[in-house]
Amino acid sequence: MLTSLKLRATRKLSPPINRAMPGLLRYGPWVSMILCFIVLSIIATKITITYVASNFSSAVSMDLVASANSGDDLVGVYLAQLLLLANVWDLDLDAQTMSVHWSVIGACGAAYTFSGNNSCQQNGLSVPMNLYINLVPTSSWQTTAPTGQYDPESILQPPPTYYLAGRQSIPTSEWDTILPLDQFLPYTKDRSSSTLYYPFETLNSYVSMLALNPTDNSTIPIANVRGYGTVVNWVGLAVFQTTTPPGEEPQYALNLIQQRQLPVKAFVIVIVITNWIMSLTVLWMTIIVLFRQHIDSGLLLASTTILFAIPQIRASMPDAPPFGAFIDIGGYFLNVCLVSCCTSILLLTQLRYRYEPPTTTNSGPVEAAGKDDYQLLPLQRDPVSVPEE
Repeated sequence: MLTSLKLRATRKLSPPINRAMPGLLRYGPWVSMILCFIVLSIIATKITITYVASNFSSAVSMDLVASANSGDDLVGVYLAQLLLLANVWDLDLDAQTMSVHWSVIGACGAAYTFSGNNSCQQNGLSVPMNLYINLVPTSSWQTTAPTGQYDPESILQPPPTYYLAGRQSIPTSEWDTILPLDQFLPYTKDRSSSTLYYPFETLNSYVSMLALNPTDNSTIPIANVRGYGTVVNWVGLAVFQTTTPPGEEPQYALNLIQQRQLPVKAFVIVIVITNWIMSLTVLWMTIIVLFRQHIDSGLLLASTTILFAIPQIRASMPDAPPFGAFIDIGGYFLNVCLVSCCTSILLLTQLRYRYEPPTTTNSGPVEAAGKDDYQLLPLQRDPVSVPEE
């Protein structure tokens, strides 16, 4: 069937036209449409599969923590220490907050696992724990409610959901916190952490952590905190840091980072380029009209349509911020100003060139328009006779 369509479409075109046309267009409109549809379907499917696979691509486990540390031996690096997970599951850009799930991935060492040896065990912390977030490690922790409490009995006597298929390695308890985004922006002047840099902004939240054993008030060392992100259109990661002041116990800090995914950035760039292409098209039409070249009136009306379409296209950006991002100053603002000026010039030039009243002269007879084609002739007087004396 494809061959017959090709032959019928080719017969309708003369040989010189066939040689001049691109290879795809020689097949005719229907075959070209089918081929384009197949190619675009393959591209769309590939992009979609890649995008979905990039979200939540790795299940959290002890192996994931090891791969984050260049494949180091967990037993050698995290001997007798605790491993935590910080999962950012929601972002509120209006309130400038970040919602985080905290959970225990596992532990290493005989003092903190059920195994009784120096191996690392996922979901196997054997001591109770109180987790404090954004609290200075002083005596104030004794009068402050912990952010989360962990009881090893939940591992020894798990809830009924533990016995469901695929949930044996899932923590039995987790805690939620709502953290502010970089609240020290006036001091740091990190403009990239605000919507000014949309869609290339990097959102940060800084966390201080303290883990205590409530039975003897001893500090539980934290080996690492794995950052994760399950917010669609965002990529989550974390930077964990340990500091040991002179004469004090180690202190732990975490920087939670959120960045927009690559497809979101690409889509915003495509929108900005589209607005500029439409704006430059209106500018080109204006230049042509100023040089008194003819343009169809339908194309002239398109400038008004584009003027009202640009704000709607700007609003279609993912999580479109209020006006003021750097893409607005270099894109949207200039686009609207350019199209507004060009549209006004196009309207004024059309009134000047197409609706100017016809000029008349007094140097000849004036023809009266009509069916009988009458003509007004100049008035002539009879010669005045002079009486004879």
